[in-house]
Amino acid sequence: MSKKKQPTYEELQKRISELEAIIENQQKIDSQKSDDYYKRLFRNVNVDFAINEIIYDKENNPIDFKIIEVNRSFEESTGLKSEELIGKKGSEIFPNTEQYWIDMFGKVVQTGKSATYEGYSLVLNRYFELKVFTANEGEFAFLSSDVTEKRKAIKKMEEAKVHFELLFELNPDAVVIINFSDFTITNVNSGFCQALGYKKEEVIGQTSQQLNIWESKDARNEILHQLNENGYCSNYEANFRRKTGDIIVVMVSAKIIDINGTKNILIVSRDITLKKKFETALKENEKLLKTSQKIAGLGSYKLNIKTGYWESSEILDSIFGIDASYDKSIDGWAKIIHPDWREIMINYLQNEVIGKKQKFNKEYKVIRQTDLEEIWVHGIGELQYDTNGNLLYMSGTIMDITNRKRNEIIIQNQNSELRKLNTTKDLLFSIIAHDLRSPFNVLINSNDVLIEYLTNEDISEAKKWSSIINRISHQTLDLLENLLDWYKLESGKLTPTISTYDLKSIVEEITPLFTENASIKDIKINNHIIDSCLVHFDKNFIKTVLRNLINNAIKFTPNNGTISISYKKHNTEFEIIISDTGIGIPKEKISSLFEYNFDKTTTGTSNEQGSGLGLNLCKELIELLGGKIWVESIINKGSTFHFTIPITS
Repeated sequence: MSKKKQPTYEELQKRISELEAIIENQQKIDSQKSDDYYKRLFRNVNVDFAINEIIYDKENNPIDFKIIEVNRSFEESTGLKSEELIGKKGSEIFPNTEQYWIDMFGKVVQTGKSATYEGYSLVLNRYFELKVFTANEGEFAFLSSDVTEKRKAIKKMEEAKVHFELLFELNPDAVVIINFSDFTITNVNSGFCQALGYKKEEVIGQTSQQLNIWESKDARNEILHQLNENGYCSNYEANFRRKTGDIIVVMVSAKIIDINGTKNILIVSRDITLKKKFETALKENEKLLKTSQKIAGLGSYKLNIKTGYWESSEILDSIFGIDASYDKSIDGWAKIIHPDWREIMINYLQNEVIGKKQKFNKEYKVIRQTDLEEIWVHGIGELQYDTNGNLLYMSGTIMDITNRKRNEIIIQNQNSELRKLNTTKDLLFSIIAHDLRSPFNVLINSNDVLIEYLTNEDISEAKKWSSIINRISHQTLDLLENLLDWYKLESGKLTPTISTYDLKSIVEEITPLFTENASIKDIKINNHIIDSCLVHFDKNFIKTVLRNLINNAIKFTPNNGTISISYKKHNTEFEIIISDTGIGIPKEKISSLFEYNFDKTTTGTSNEQGSGLGLNLCKELIELLGGKIWVESIINKGSTFHFTIPITS
């Protein structure tokens, strides 16, 4: 084998130079990678980060700073890009920056000591925490965090603390805070001091046992037991001993709470001594009340609003006709009330008494449960509340006022009848004075004229005036008969006397009465009832109805008209029909046609007058017989009146 050739010195030097170049190049690459890593870290850190150069005045006082480098978070906070920030003065970017920030930066640069500051930026209207430290000479860097929300949270906590302290101190009830571990009192409010007669400094650091506050150890132990079981205790009645030794009755509520990581007991006690005295006095008054009720026959009750059940005295049970086993609930009370009054009284209790907090004061009807007798009672009640304003119950009395109500109803009915009779009497006198005076005056004057023509032997004129007198006399007689029938109806003296009559004969008896009046206007009356027809009715009632309807037909039928009378037989009733060829009735008047109308009567085709009584009288008479009446009419063609009579009496 041949020997390997050794490199010359020059070759070695060249190779060493090449290696050194390679190593130097790799070091540059490694350095560049390291710079890139730290730049990325600087850019992406999730807090505002900036490197700045401090600027001094001639006296070497810090007056401003120049931004050298910023990260992405800083850009986002300011809303500016790095190229808009780098190289700019702080006063250019933040023209209203407070001087104390500049002084703070200058102090860190001059001393070289890092510092943490928290302050308010008027420019940004935010609170910031700055960690400031030196970089190169004359430079400083800071990490900035927005602590505005943190400051708000702290402020809310401080306000809540003040609010709690105000509530604690101003609460009129006795409030005490006790350390759960050793049961020493850590704080009390003025309500506690006022209720038990102690000063704050006398009780803080003491236990309730040392102060001998609890009259009964059992009550204290029961509250502690409930606290251990449930974490709270509500409305427990107990007796407290005041500093003077007096005993007061309190309603105790307690709860385990956490204060600054320490377990405590919050106890709120309400003094109900006065209320208990009232309750005791009420029991004594109830004994006296029972004796008074027995003497007066007045029942009493007490309704518990929360449960809906009521208690009652023996007298009230007797009034309602119930015993001790009866369901004494609001539903049970509703069952006693008369059906006509049930909904009224339930709404009255719920809406007027409880809803509007009014006194119960009502007369109403009930049904006794033992004998189902309907009686009237007068109930009175007062609502009672606890010291918190919660509605507890309603207590009151109920009196049987049946006899008084019956007498009142009799008197009311008599007064109503009397008023009705007086009204009827006044109307009757008014009609007599108005509607009868005119025809009688006409009769007297016409008779004078007739006598004059007879004296002069002017027979033709005498016959004419004789016919006028005859017509007016019949009209006046009809009016008088209607008035008498109407008065009897209104005064309750007109009652039907039912018998069996032949409708045909009744019509034949009536129609001749109108022959002369009809002939004056050449009106023909056709009676189509040609067969006997036996019907049950009051003869005078039907004659009055027929007389008024036929007379009305003549009145509103022009000369040479026709009036027809017919009937139909149905399963349960007869229908009588009177039709005419008159002027008809406007639609708007039909609805009120059968009402009394004394003031507005319609004049006939020959100026015939009426009283406004006839059609209403017909309606009342037909209804008394169990029938009905109606009309159909067409203007200028005529009207048809129908009325029915039941077949059976």
